[in-house]
Amino acid sequence: MGVLSGVGRYERCGQGPPVVILSNPQADPAWWAAPFTAALASAGYEAISFVHASGRQSIKDRILQDAWQALDAAGPELDPVRTALLLLTSYPPRQLGDDRHTAEIAAGAARHATRRTADPGPRQRAAAFITAYQDRLTALAAVTVPCLVVGFADDADTFAARAREVARAIPASEYLELPGTGHLTPVTNPELIIGPVLDFYRRTDTRH
Repeated sequence: MGVLSGVGRYERCGQGPPVVILSNPQADPAWWAAPFTAALASAGYEAISFVHASGRQSIKDRILQDAWQALDAAGPELDPVRTALLLLTSYPPRQLGDDRHTAEIAAGAARHATRRTADPGPRQRAAAFITAYQDRLTALAAVTVPCLVVGFADDADTFAARAREVARAIPASEYLELPGTGHLTPVTNPELIIGPVLDFYRRTDTRH
């Protein structure tokens, strides 16, 4: 794993034309990226997992950051609130409303909330990054490489509307929106994304 000053962590896997995967600045590639980097490396690409695929900071970003900062300042007595916020921003309503799955994902969110209380450092670094991340939509117009932007229809953390903004800003990019999916879909159901990603790069690979 490498760290690029002022931007964050990244990992490289495989050999071939580089494919950059952008995600949330808080997300450690070692946690979420393995299925994607393995699939791309097997297909003959160098996968570089990086951070943050949004074009600007929104009003909702600031509200959530204020909420997380208030929780960071509190003790473990507010772990149930941390758990609730994680659940509501990470999973689609359909999944949260199904008791066959809610107990398992709630237990995972509770464990994550407890870790946040014990070590708020990653959360604070992510907050500082997001606060400093202002409008980049104009700069995205200079991107000339093939780009696939994936939006999750029921994402209550970064929102599909933000992904559509990025897709509109990048010339000749392609946009894919997955219905019924939430913020953590790349972690919980990576197979929904891997197929379209590989298909996109097969179609745009200039070696073919």
